Amino acid sequence: MAVLDAFHTPSLFDRLTAPLKRFQRNVRRRHGPLDAALADFLGDAVRPGDKVLQIGANDRAALTFLDRGVFHFLIAQAANAEAVESLCQAEGISADRLRVFTSVAASESAGKVDAVYLAPTPGFAALAAHFRHAAQRLKTGGLLLLDGADTVEGGKLYDALHADLGWRLDELISGKVAVFRKTAALAAA
Repeated sequence: MAVLDAFHTPSLFDRLTAPLKRFQRNVRRRHGPLDAALADFLGDAVRPGDKVLQIGANDRAALTFLDRGVFHFLIAQAANAEAVESLCQAEGISADRLRVFTSVAASESAGKVDAVYLAPTPGFAALAAHFRHAAQRLKTGGLLLLDGADTVEGGKLYDALHADLGWRLDELISGKVAVFRKTAALAAA
């Protein structure tokens, strides 16, 4: 008979309550404050050394990614980059892994990424253009975080991705950030 190591084997109680604990954590993410819920989600979803592309300005999101030790590629205006760097300095977080691009075309030198964060964008045409670029850069199995899923523009993209078999909805954070996983490679255009 095999001997089980009781130190490393979860108890029956732990195994029975694990789904409930996961459910409770997901409920807190869905209904809690956005910054805390996003930080909690990223703690499980990204690993140090992952490459993350952020399109659009959201200083707190960039700070949260950098706090996780990822290589963060930000496509935004120079003023937004300076704001992120000053926020990192104030919080005591290293901004060494931050790289800023002023245009989408310039960011292609970063290669494929593990996750993409789409900040809220006014106008569906701009959001759709950002999504097309992000979808091409994202690895299969990677995460797309759509901030502003509760807006009109974000809602349209949310509905389109939810109906697309190449994307799977993993989570909705605080009713504002939809997390999709890319499940299939894009067809060549």
